[in-house]
This record gives sequence, C-alpha cells and structure tokens, in this order.
Amino acid sequence: SGCISSIFSLGWFFHIIIYTLPTKPSYGYLNSAFLWFDSWFPLLGIIGVALHMLYLLLCAIKGCFLFGLRFLCLSIYPMEIGHTYMSSFLFNMGLILLLVPH
Repeated sequence: SGCISSIFSLGWFFHIIIYTLPTKPSYGYLNSAFLWFDSWFPLLGIIGVALHMLYLLLCAIKGCFLFGLRFLCLSIYPMEIGHTYMSSFLFNMGLILLLVPH
C-alpha cells in the first residue's frame, strides 16, 4: 500500500513539475502516458485516469478527516469518533463534495 501510494504521489509530483509549472510544457508526462494506454487498449486509459483521480480524492478525504478545519492551534470542525457534532460532519462532507469533479 505504501509503495503504490508513493508511486502515485511521485507521479503527480513530477507531472506538476514537468507539465503544470512551465508556461509552455515540454512533455505531457501523465497525459502522454494515459493516451498511450488508451491507444493500446481503450479501457486502460480510462482506468488509469480513474485510479489517479480516486487516489487524489482519497488523499483529500484523509486530510479532511485528519486535520478538519484548523485555524492556528484551534480545530474548528473536528472529525473524532463519538465526538463529532452534526454541523462538523455536514461542513466536512460539503468540503469533500467540493473536491469531487462535476
């Protein structure tokens, strides 16, 4: 699990550096990889994109549950087992829904 997560994280990190940061990207990196998967077998490209998006969503959800909304040292909307108010739960679910692509 940790090795697979590291591969996904490094892939996204290199994609941001190679493709997103420069004003004129020199190489498509993940875009090129997904197109290559798609040319080999169309379902592989879709599965690759879906797995990468699912990984980003799960990281965001884990961060939301781990940190909640912290302001300096004060946790405003904590998510703790047995101690979560309904308003905290609704706020965090709304925050997670903002991360889901439409």
